[in-house]
Amino acid sequence: MRGVGLGDCEIMIRKIDEERKSGRGMSEREKAGQTERKVKKRTRKKGRAGAKYRPNEIEKSTFHSTETALLKVTSDVFESIDQKEICVMTLLDLSAAFDTIGRNILLTRLNQTFGLSGTVLQWFESYLSNRTQSVCIGDHTSRKLPLVFGVPQGSVLGPILFTLYTSPLSSIIKLLGMPYHLYADDTQMYCTDTINNLPLLLSKTSICIESVKEWMMTNKLKLNDDKTEIIILGKDVHSIPTSTLNINGNIIPTSKRIKKLRRLSR
Repeated sequence: MRGVGLGDCEIMIRKIDEERKSGRGMSEREKAGQTERKVKKRTRKKGRAGAKYRPNEIEKSTFHSTETALLKVTSDVFESIDQKEICVMTLLDLSAAFDTIGRNILLTRLNQTFGLSGTVLQWFESYLSNRTQSVCIGDHTSRKLPLVFGVPQGSVLGPILFTLYTSPLSSIIKLLGMPYHLYADDTQMYCTDTINNLPLLLSKTSICIESVKEWMMTNKLKLNDDKTEIIILGKDVHSIPTSTLNINGNIIPTSKRIKKLRRLSR
């Protein structure tokens, strides 16, 4: 499996109007694209057959998009409103999620959780190995440095590998009794109850965020507290004063409007 020929160089390109720390790799691999698409199709089929696959984990694929993700979330919210309840929704944001994946952890998960082994697992190891990265600013390009973490940005396989990598996350959220929805690196989790039980909902949300954050730290992912948002949805919620959650010393206030996938507001 050596010499697969996918260990190309990634040029870090900064998005318009974003800080340099937000730069992420864009890799040109037109010739490899067809191979990756075939592998993705078989990997998705294998992943969905795995014991840890959850239907609420929707990777970027045919007939699934930000619109279908938003439809599922808003449907659950409106159902709670019809039952005269409020919904406390949390939208988690990860810092450079695709860039910090632990490759050994990913390969172990592909093997132990989803049953990939032998030549197939060796192919994925070769696909992830021997990659380099350089930074381009204006006419200047830095020297190449090895990439030891993450999946290739802009690749066909990147989103589904990230979905399989974070598959245990759904079990943690579900164990805490929180409905959830995952779309690539966007995570929405929410809980509902009567408005009188708002303190209980906020406490439950806080516990869930702390558990998710602990799992992410163990798996080399980083929750971005500055961009994590919480909103209270329902009838007559405008009279509720702004609340705050203390997550390991980080204060996260509730928002009146959020923008994730599309836009939701009170």
